[in-house]
Amino acid sequence: MNGRCIYQKGYGPHREEYAKMYVPIPEFGHKLHDSHRLIWQRKHGEINNRLLYVCHKCDNKACINVNHMFLGTPADNMQDSIRKGRQHRNGKRYKLTAVNVKEIRIRHSNGETAKDLGKLFGVHRDHIYGIISYKYWPKHGLVKNRSYKSKNKKNNGRSYFVKKQ
Repeated sequence: MNGRCIYQKGYGPHREEYAKMYVPIPEFGHKLHDSHRLIWQRKHGEINNRLLYVCHKCDNKACINVNHMFLGTPADNMQDSIRKGRQHRNGKRYKLTAVNVKEIRIRHSNGETAKDLGKLFGVHRDHIYGIISYKYWPKHGLVKNRSYKSKNKKNNGRSYFVKKQ
């Protein structure tokens, strides 16, 4: 890969969606397209086969850096995902493992901030908050006392549990 990820205005590294742009179509108005596909076609020419994907080497859906893209079949895209450890399990894609989730909960309870943990594990701090509040991965990691629920209140920059009323 050459260079850093490039983002379209309104899309950034923490958006879990493809960047989009409207393309004018004579007599029909505008049509919404995936930006990375349009950028690939601008540099390499029209993609004649609709079954070909424009895949990301960087695994960043919002990236529009043409040097981070390659043309491939759905099978190529899946093999790339498996090779990088990003394959789907139970119909969902997980960047973290159950072991990571346990470690995040332990480290946060020992005082590490969600921002620092997010950088360490490569996810947004809001995802870390979801993990420590058991919104995400509720059945993994430390056992949660069911008489408590998560509140998004701040205590020196850390979330904490508040007893249910």
